[in-house]
Amino acid sequence: MATIYKRGNIYWHQVRLEGRQYQGTTKTHDKKLAQQIANTIETDLIRKKFSMPINSNYTFLSAWEQYIKSQAVSQKTIEVRITSSKHFLPIFKTKNIQAITQSNIKDYQLKRKLEILSMPKNIGERESEISFMTANIETSTLYNFFYFCIEKGLIEKNPAFKIKKLNELYRLVTISDEDIDKLIAEATNKLTKDLITIKLIEKRVSGNFRNGCLIKNVNRVQLDAKYT
Repeated sequence: MATIYKRGNIYWHQVRLEGRQYQGTTKTHDKKLAQQIANTIETDLIRKKFSMPINSNYTFLSAWEQYIKSQAVSQKTIEVRITSSKHFLPIFKTKNIQAITQSNIKDYQLKRKLEILSMPKNIGERESEISFMTANIETSTLYNFFYFCIEKGLIEKNPAFKIKKLNELYRLVTISDEDIDKLIAEATNKLTKDLITIKLIEKRVSGNFRNGCLIKNVNRVQLDAKYT
């Protein structure tokens, strides 16, 4: 049986077959996914060793339905994967699972990138200021799905392997002007008030944010910090 072990934050697989040992990284910190990948690698090694044929009668949709039914993860995770599939199922559902290539996955990723760029909220923004997290979740779902297909003997290679993630932006936690005023008002002395004010201004300027909105131009910040 394939086993996994941890090196740092990443799980590695180890497979023993007829006296030989195979090991390598699963490239994930998710234990369940790592075990699935390890099992898939073991299945692939056995199939190649004994020249076992690949089942070629599956469409993407039929394999996807099996994949969803087999998931031993939280309901929330299943819902995320089903939501992601609403974008790629219309494209891949009728394709033979073996006919899907890495080029197809890259084309799909590019299509989704262009769709996100053309959204009204993103028009006029630089690409570096746009988050493609949704597209990355879809690609990650495909990556997981294709490993399931390998484990079931439906394909030999994962076409979503080594697909680079697109840019992601992480929302900064901000506080409102009312909360800022409250912090300053509740300070016990003027020195504390001034220190709070200085820190808040530093964060606003360094993050280019005020009340959660991007400040396009910050000309000058003046602060009277006379301590009495």
